[in-house]
Amino acid sequence: MLDSAVPYTPMSDVIIFEDHAWRNFLPLTYWRPVFRLRCGRYPLMERLSAELPAELTGLWVRDEIAAVTASRHGLPVNQRAAPGAVLLNARWLPMSGHVAQQIEAAPCPGVGMLGDEVAYIRCDDKLAAALGAGDLLDADRAPKALDSLPRVPAKGLMVSFPWDLVSHNGDLLLYDWDPAAAKIEGAVQPGAHLINERSVHIGEGSVVKSGAVLDADEGPIYIGENVTIMPNAVVCGPTFIGDDTVISAGAWIRTNVSIGPGCRIGGEVGASIIHALANKQHHGFLGHSYVAEWVNIGAGTTTSNLKNTYGEINVPVCGVPTDTGQTFVGSIMGDFAKIGINQSLATGSVIGFGSSLATSSINAPFVPSFRFVTDRKDEPYDPQRCLEVAQRAMARRKITMSPQEQEYFRKLPALTEQHESA
Repeated sequence: MLDSAVPYTPMSDVIIFEDHAWRNFLPLTYWRPVFRLRCGRYPLMERLSAELPAELTGLWVRDEIAAVTASRHGLPVNQRAAPGAVLLNARWLPMSGHVAQQIEAAPCPGVGMLGDEVAYIRCDDKLAAALGAGDLLDADRAPKALDSLPRVPAKGLMVSFPWDLVSHNGDLLLYDWDPAAAKIEGAVQPGAHLINERSVHIGEGSVVKSGAVLDADEGPIYIGENVTIMPNAVVCGPTFIGDDTVISAGAWIRTNVSIGPGCRIGGEVGASIIHALANKQHHGFLGHSYVAEWVNIGAGTTTSNLKNTYGEINVPVCGVPTDTGQTFVGSIMGDFAKIGINQSLATGSVIGFGSSLATSSINAPFVPSFRFVTDRKDEPYDPQRCLEVAQRAMARRKITMSPQEQEYFRKLPALTEQHESA
């Protein structure tokens, strides 16, 4: 319980930090910090900052991704916290409307704990001067740096692996829904059907074409701006579809799906997160999976998300088999991965950053980053060619890779080898 005798201390700066568990989310966290991963309607960064009245003033990340993070967000990166600052763990899902009160009533300095994991830290002058991003990224240094501080229980969830994001996605979609804000601002053509319309939001510039069905009986459907739902597509809630996305004719978007902005999605998708700017335009099943940016999934490609023994699924985290404790886990696909036509993806498989996979059989559970895998060969994928293809794909969407991203991309082969050969 929080100590009601603790004096009220208003928070000033708010910093979101990565901790040592960022490696558990690879390959998704090669191209972004943990707080840019998505769950529910929002990336974790937006979710955390929206819970607090104070402005987000800084980010703490690994040194290798600091320059890219600063260029993308325009915030100070890895600078020392100010006295009174609140540090929020990027993996924390508060799921509470009283987060600010919870933190402001905690001791300063003090640590909010979810089980044995740090959810947030309140800094006084001494702690702010002593603590840095590197301390929290080190599994050994972090406990020592925080050992003497008072601890209070935090509320919510802590995600530790990609499949946690997928398994909590439906709950977060329900949490994010605001019935009072739901509006039909886009166009619904004659012959389209909205089931339980009061649980449907359609943003400006979006169009639901004739023959499409939005079924919100099992949960809300939130459609962003300038989205196109093509004829005879079926979307079942809870589901989120981000701005500028196209849902292909005949697609079936099942429950507990989040699709970020700028995607092209067809076929059958269930209980999955498609981060943003990904292509899965054709038939094939994607289930209980996390797909990063700039992934292209060929026609007919299908994920397995359930063992035929109905047993718990292991996932190779950086190539090391890791027990998920879950019976439904599909695939985790890193940024810029390319999956060929009619590919069968093994249960709980991981496709690394920038890899190309095109075989006529079920793939090995782990495809390392920067690999080119076919029936005839399994070899390194030339990083320069991978970069050129990535830039070409981005240019098709009128997006340019920044100088910081290009420099970081060229460093990634060495980083991926370091983490995936452990």
